[in-house]
Amino acid sequence: MQYNTNLHLVILHILIDSVLAAADLQQKRFVGFDGNCCTAGAKALGVVDVTTEKGQYAPVAVLGTLLVEAGGTIAVGDAIASDGEGIIDRLFSKERMLEY
Repeated sequence: MQYNTNLHLVILHILIDSVLAAADLQQKRFVGFDGNCCTAGAKALGVVDVTTEKGQYAPVAVLGTLLVEAGGTIAVGDAIASDGEGIIDRLFSKERMLEY
C-alpha cells in the first residue's frame, strides 16, 4: 500500500492482472482486453500500473483504489469513460458509461 501524506490519498491495488501490450501503454490509463489503449467508451480491463513497451507484459490493476489520468475535472458521482487514448473523461451523457 502506498500512502501520500501530501494528498491524503491511499492507493490500494487489491488485484493485479497482466496483459500482453499490443502498443506502448502509459501508466495510469485504461487498457483494453486486447492489450491496446482502451478506445472511447469501450469496456476496460483495468488501469496500467507501469508504463510498458509494446510486446511486454503490462501489470494491470483490475480492482482497488487506483490513480488514473483524467482529461478534465471529475466530480464525486460523475459517470466516467475512456477517451480514445485510455484517459479517463467525464461523461455528459450516461450512454457510454463503463458498466460491468
